[in-house]
Amino acid sequence: MANKNLNGLFIPNAVLLDFQGWIQKGFISLELTQTWIKILIASSLSFIAFAFIRFRNSREIIKYKYQLEKQYAINIERERIARDIHDDLGSGLSAIHLLSNYLKENAEAKYPEFSTEVEKILKSSAELNQRIREIIWTINSKDDSLNSLVLFVRRYCHELKEQLAASIEVHSQDPIPELQLSGEQRKQVFLCIKEAINNALKHGKPTEIELDIASSDLNIITIQICDNGSGFDVEQSTFKNGNGLNNLKLRMTDIEGTAEIVSDHNGNRLNLKFPAIATS
Repeated sequence: MANKNLNGLFIPNAVLLDFQGWIQKGFISLELTQTWIKILIASSLSFIAFAFIRFRNSREIIKYKYQLEKQYAINIERERIARDIHDDLGSGLSAIHLLSNYLKENAEAKYPEFSTEVEKILKSSAELNQRIREIIWTINSKDDSLNSLVLFVRRYCHELKEQLAASIEVHSQDPIPELQLSGEQRKQVFLCIKEAINNALKHGKPTEIELDIASSDLNIITIQICDNGSGFDVEQSTFKNGNGLNNLKLRMTDIEGTAEIVSDHNGNRLNLKFPAIATS
């Protein structure tokens, strides 16, 4: 049981009788009693609020720590897989490629009937080597950055340039912004760049191809691929109605990005845009 006394405060009867006795005897004033009760209630509420906030923050910290540990374990596994692929498949394919080169250079004169087959093996091993290198690069968490993407694209274009008459140049900001990308982002963007360059070389016959990689203050990355090849009607082209442009758009959609192409008598321009990973 409790009575509503002392300016509306609910106080148990036993405590109320003691307080009333003290007040009547002059040991304690009514105003002081009310003040202390209010302080006690306010302190209790503050403690409850503090305990609740600390409990909630503790849960958030535990959740965040679990996410970090999970991501760390994933990164370790990604690095292990990349290392295994490099050591096993990579080394085996490299050996096949070297042996094919040796056969081409030393056995072609003696066994001309096998020259076509040796050339096919050499070409296939080179293509597989490139694909294995792309897979290793995609998987390895140490390469999850814009800087790694730019360097990998430059290396690919440099090696491609040595096999072609066309000039391929890659431009980027200096220094390259320290932005984090996921393995999936790097994979999809690189495949878009690779497909765009191959389509340009196959259909447009350009003499110059330029890539410009940049980022905005909002950490939005833009990649522009331009060439001086023959333009085409984007609306009527099989590149749009077939798998070409659709593939690019689907790849960019998977990483919350966009792909747009503009073509005229001056050549073609492909614009890729996607966000970097937000970091705290």
